[in-house]
Amino acid sequence: EELEAFVDANARYVNSVRKRDTEKLRLCPGSHWLSDGLWTKSIEHHPLNLDIGAGMGRFLLGEAEKHPERFYLGIDPDYQCARKVLEKLSRHESLNRPLPNVRFHYGSVYDSLEEMPEKCLFRIYLNYPDPWFKKRHKRRRIVSPLLFDALKPHLLEGSEIFIQTDDTEYAEFIGSILAGLTGFQITENANPLFGELTPTLYQEKAAARGQPRFCFHLRYSSKPCA
Repeated sequence: EELEAFVDANARYVNSVRKRDTEKLRLCPGSHWLSDGLWTKSIEHHPLNLDIGAGMGRFLLGEAEKHPERFYLGIDPDYQCARKVLEKLSRHESLNRPLPNVRFHYGSVYDSLEEMPEKCLFRIYLNYPDPWFKKRHKRRRIVSPLLFDALKPHLLEGSEIFIQTDDTEYAEFIGSILAGLTGFQITENANPLFGELTPTLYQEKAAARGQPRFCFHLRYSSKPCA
């Protein structure tokens, strides 16, 4: 309830800022890679992979290049990140290596989910989300029961969710959230499942510093456990 109240209280201000910045993004190179209702409708019968907190797009574009048969949507509320991803997509296009299977949403994952059809998501990735260390900021953490409740109507049977962090306290927090969920099977010792995924820049920096890596993998099922 506290998190929902926080989201509601800030929605008007945040949306006004993003509306202004979205207009600026539409003037940038690569603006045609911004997601819209037409693109979402055009892939309605194709499973969609969601990169929540896509940052500068290294993971998003890397996975899209490896799997041209899959569709990817990157989401990030940071304007500079959004601009950088659009520039990279534009550069790919200028080098005759376009990624037509990618789009980017500048804003909140909750806004994006409102525009999606039901049962369309195949894989969801949350790579090193902001741990929001300060106590008063912890309600801003993206990993929450609210997120999973918002995702559920859009998940295909057997959909997978991949989460990774290098922060011990945040990993414990994530574990406590996942333990309270219904409709998901949590994989024990999930690290090997992340081995073939494109490494993020933050992941490589954390590894160079010798920081631990905590991986979580969930599989969705609408059927009750036997």
